[in-house]
Amino acid sequence: MNRLKRGNSNSTTTPNSAALRKTNYRVSTPSRAIKKIQTPIKSIIGNHEVRNETSEPPPRTGRSRAAVGAQAWPFMKWLMLAAALQFNSASPASSYADKAFRNFERGDYRLALKGWTVLANRGDAEGQYFLGHMYAEGLDAPKDYARAAFWFSESASQGYSHGQFALGYLYEHGWGVSKDHSNALKWYKFAADQGLAMAHNNVGHMYEEGRGVPQDYAEAHMRYSLAISLSNLNPGRAIRNLNNLIKKMTPAQTAQAKRLAREWRKEHLR
Repeated sequence: MNRLKRGNSNSTTTPNSAALRKTNYRVSTPSRAIKKIQTPIKSIIGNHEVRNETSEPPPRTGRSRAAVGAQAWPFMKWLMLAAALQFNSASPASSYADKAFRNFERGDYRLALKGWTVLANRGDAEGQYFLGHMYAEGLDAPKDYARAAFWFSESASQGYSHGQFALGYLYEHGWGVSKDHSNALKWYKFAADQGLAMAHNNVGHMYEEGRGVPQDYAEAHMRYSLAISLSNLNPGRAIRNLNNLIKKMTPAQTAQAKRLAREWRKEHLR
């Protein structure tokens, strides 16, 4: 199995390209509480590894109370699941975070919010990320994208890939921050360079559409391909994006894309 190159993830400043290559990409066995929330969340969001747009969730049947709360912002809830799958259960704060997950799973958003607030204020990047989601979705707190952006930014500045992705998503759509495609692309790339599949998907879409960057089909092809191969959930959206893009590309562009993908893997995977 290919593994991302590992390094130091404790930087407290906005990462640069060199710092990203040293960031520790953490993949660990989900806790019992995290495993319990996977099925109901998947039941609502389906294939919401979206092309940078949200859509209506599938029919709401057989869902837990926690899952019902997810309908407010299905794509960002999907991100919450993705982060849960990579939750660092070996960290000192994992027991406290596990309680927050259990509270969230049973629909006790007040205690979940309290737990993640404590972790976030202690400087825990994962806690900051999940707290951002609570504000973004308005769970036991008024929906506040600006506050969500603050906590995503705090998490992202520590090199947490899901925080970087979420911050990029807010910049792309102008939620809680001024819409800024260049900033969105920057944070997506930070997350992508740590191996986050959905970040590669969104970077690819921005290159395909020329958002915040000159249009580049070869780069978009490379990113979609990486999104497919690195995904630990459902890569269906990236597959569709890639298939649609290929129809617009020349053989030379396709060859260049494959070369770019090989170079990225050589630099980031071992």
